[in-house]
Amino acid sequence: MENGDDSEFEGEELLKLSHEAKLKELLRNLNSAEIKLCLNASKEFIKLLRGHAGGELLRIYVQTSSKLSELLQAWNFQLGKPGLSYVLKFVSTILTHPEGLHNLNDAEGVANSGALDKFARSIFEEKLGDLYKELNSKEAKRQNAALLLLASIVRRGSGLASDVAKSFDFKLPIFPKLAEYKQKKISTKRKHSTRRAFVGFAMSFWKWGSRDC
Repeated sequence: MENGDDSEFEGEELLKLSHEAKLKELLRNLNSAEIKLCLNASKEFIKLLRGHAGGELLRIYVQTSSKLSELLQAWNFQLGKPGLSYVLKFVSTILTHPEGLHNLNDAEGVANSGALDKFARSIFEEKLGDLYKELNSKEAKRQNAALLLLASIVRRGSGLASDVAKSFDFKLPIFPKLAEYKQKKISTKRKHSTRRAFVGFAMSFWKWGSRDC
């Protein structure tokens, strides 16, 4: 019986080491100057988070780096570069992952969600200027990534939603234009539009509408 327990423990440790190694690799590539490496790292990380082992991967990351400083490093490194939109999408996926949301019946879950709440707040307090630049970029891909991230912050709780509602500059000249439906000039096919992400950001406040957001 003990041998069985030992084997199970060894298996869990090997799996944890495998996850940690993968985390280091992907976080390193998010900081790459090569746009393809950054894009692939973001896509793979998002795919892993949405997979069956995504919750465990997120727990390991938050427990080993509670301030998620590597993501801020990637953000700063990719600032002003095409890679920033991929970092924003990845951060949004982390903030909306079910494993990172509040679970009052799980002490570990409470600690992890608290760490993610602090991270989300630090983004809004310290990086809002960067998000405004992305929204003003007139590039739909960058605008969508910023809107998705803002919505993911709002959905984390009424406190964060209230702070965003009070501090975000909804009078940005570009803001109402993000709700417009766009089409290509020479085709009836859709152009990469920001409308869906805009609506998602607007709707994210409704969840907390009855809590004085």
